Amino acid sequence: MFLPGDSRASNSDIIEAAACALANLLPLHSPNVEKLIEVGGLEVLFQILSSSHSIDLLDADQATLIQANAANALANTFALVGTNHIEIVHGVENATLSASPHHTCLHVLLPRSFARRLVMLCAAPLSTARRAASLLLGNLACNSHLRNELGHLGAVEALWSVSSEHQNSAERATALWALSNLVWCNSANQDRCGQFLLGLLTNCAISCRTISTRLGQNACSLLECAFAVCLVANAVYFHDSNRILVETATGALKNLVSLSGADKPLAVREPALRCLSSLTATDRGAKRVAFAGDKASACASLVNAAGDSSLGSESARIRRLGAAALVNMCSLVDSHEDV
Repeated sequence: MFLPGDSRASNSDIIEAAACALANLLPLHSPNVEKLIEVGGLEVLFQILSSSHSIDLLDADQATLIQANAANALANTFALVGTNHIEIVHGVENATLSASPHHTCLHVLLPRSFARRLVMLCAAPLSTARRAASLLLGNLACNSHLRNELGHLGAVEALWSVSSEHQNSAERATALWALSNLVWCNSANQDRCGQFLLGLLTNCAISCRTISTRLGQNACSLLECAFAVCLVANAVYFHDSNRILVETATGALKNLVSLSGADKPLAVREPALRCLSSLTATDRGAKRVAFAGDKASACASLVNAAGDSSLGSESARIRRLGAAALVNMCSLVDSHEDV
């Protein structure tokens, strides 16, 4: 325990300030990231996050804040150098890394203790720490090999608790984004996410009633809605059990059809159409979507999407997804007249 006036106590203030400065210096700045790697900064950040000891027992929040800034710095680093060459390995105590010239390729071996501490940081008492942990987990989840390990360590459950138990909209949006990355093309994490789908669909229903295209709309609330729908889309992608959960949830299909409408922001409309194109891939799902809500409302929404005349790559994806869902719907004789 550090006592007031102890020189070691002032060291924690220095570490906190340095970690905070690093978190602010690295976003979208490759030269600073390269310098950090050159001087061995990543190893120090890994060590800070892997540590299970409080720096100052009289101020545990400070230790948590230091770890939050370290997580932020690592998330900003991996956002630039990528995560394709990162592995979580067993039987290793400290992180090791090697970088190619100009740091275009970074090979990192992470101990399991690091990943476990990162998951535990999602339960920290500070909002900044929970959001930083979510951000780093989301970046690591871009690596398909890491998704299994992170899911096995409880990352899905930890991120869901962040997204469902706290009031900060930016914090919830970051956790939902990280969850959608963890669930993408990973059947094990899709299984883990299944138990939360009903709660997630309830959130989507609330968003469906409140979201609008007004310019003054809160950006964090919009992102929260967009990532929630994206998580549903990733959870039902080639996963029939989750599809059935969504198809049979009261009002879920009606809300997804509403969120796919032309009056909704593209950030929400696209994942809603992804949901519908996945759900209509089976005759069972296509029939349920065809008759969700008002008569022909689903068909009208999909026809509008397929015929969207707006320019840009986002609108092209809207047209492609609308057309894909329409093709699926047309396999049903009952929906031909509505189409």
